[in-house]
Amino acid sequence: MADVFNSAGESGRAAPLFSLRGLPVALLMSLVMCWPLAATGHFIAFPDTNAYIAGGDAIWNIVGDMLSSSDGGDAGAAGRGGVGSPTSQLGDTSAVYGRSITYAALFAAVVRTAGPYAMTYLQAFLIVLSIFACIDRVAMQRPVVLTAGFAALLAVSQVAWMTTYLMPDIFGAVVLVFAALLVRRFDEFSVGQRLALTVLAAFAVSTHYGNMPLAFAVVAAALLLRLIRRAPPTIPTRHGLAPLVAGLIVVAVAPTLNLGASMAILGEVSFAPLRPPVTLARSLEDGPARWYIEKQCAEGGELCDVFDGRVPDSHYAFLWGENGLETRDKAAREQIRDREWEIVAAAAMEYPLQQSIAAARNAAYQFIRVAEAGKAFVWTGQEFERGTPSLIMGLSELAMYAATFLSALVLGALLIAGRLTRSQIEILAVIVFGLVVNACVFGVLSAPAPRYQARVEWLLPLLSLLFVAEGALRRRAA
Repeated sequence: MADVFNSAGESGRAAPLFSLRGLPVALLMSLVMCWPLAATGHFIAFPDTNAYIAGGDAIWNIVGDMLSSSDGGDAGAAGRGGVGSPTSQLGDTSAVYGRSITYAALFAAVVRTAGPYAMTYLQAFLIVLSIFACIDRVAMQRPVVLTAGFAALLAVSQVAWMTTYLMPDIFGAVVLVFAALLVRRFDEFSVGQRLALTVLAAFAVSTHYGNMPLAFAVVAAALLLRLIRRAPPTIPTRHGLAPLVAGLIVVAVAPTLNLGASMAILGEVSFAPLRPPVTLARSLEDGPARWYIEKQCAEGGELCDVFDGRVPDSHYAFLWGENGLETRDKAAREQIRDREWEIVAAAAMEYPLQQSIAAARNAAYQFIRVAEAGKAFVWTGQEFERGTPSLIMGLSELAMYAATFLSALVLGALLIAGRLTRSQIEILAVIVFGLVVNACVFGVLSAPAPRYQARVEWLLPLLSLLFVAEGALRRRAA
């Protein structure tokens, strides 16, 4: 297995650290990546962190029930929705929200058995592996520049804070890394490296429902770039099919898993089971959905009965407010969730200009909100509770803005000066495209929040570090 993993690709330029030989370095760097915990004395989390624990607990209870019923329990009860039904562990599912199956299950299992420090370290390890996949042999020949740059990356960029953030957000960056490497450098990897990167990316997509449209867009862009690079297009060989197969696997695993779990446990067809109606909430706050429902109520439309005359004017009020979705009866909650996209689409058609302006504004607002150090929490042994914010968290957010801005300037200068190779330009193009898509997915379909963009913006400082190191070596060789 070691030979398979470490054997270089055809050109012999496979990422040296992204291998079994690089594991000791990855384990050490993962520990360094967790420095925000030592600096703040707190875990970095979010109120939704507890929801992932609760969701994971429910998933494992369901799995336990299924296993016990298969060992001789009343298998028929599960199918009839009786006491042994998997959904009985969730209770009234109209009041339950989910954003991931795999992350919730993993999070609860690790935190309950090994504690939150173990989960933080595991996230750091997976992110370090994705970074190592980006470091090719050329950059490795500048160890001083690379080490200093890596230290700066951890100190001033978003990566350490978002990695230790006990949320699945950081894995969106892994999706972009996979797509960027898929364009060309994927060909240089060994079979083991390709398999490892594909599995890592497929897991990353599954950690949040929002990563599915993001993955579809960036993987499609990467495969399109590969097609354009072939002039004229040729029939792919077995070697050329590997990126296509890997891309399809990464895009397909999460929706397939979600669909199967939704049908088996909830008895419904959904690629995002128990997803909160955040897109409807966004449209209500922006105006179109609210105006559409109010118009329906004025005309005596049936939507007035669904909303009971209460049309919240903000994202938070609709989902969590005093008169929000959770306060409505079960039938109303289910109807609103089932009709979310119908209402959003009808509102967009009724007010196309206003909806377009709101979408563009939200995407732009999301794109520029690149700094997030998270919230300080303490672990009680059962759940996370708010802790005391640290001054370093605020200072780090200022450093994140500076690092992102300076990295963009460096990359722009290298591009304009013609210092980037074609491979580097392709990688940069996919990453920038991914940043834009990420802003559109979360800014338009959800609610603009700094953590959604901060989770991927650190890729700009990473690219500037790698490109500068590689460029310095090329100039030295010349």
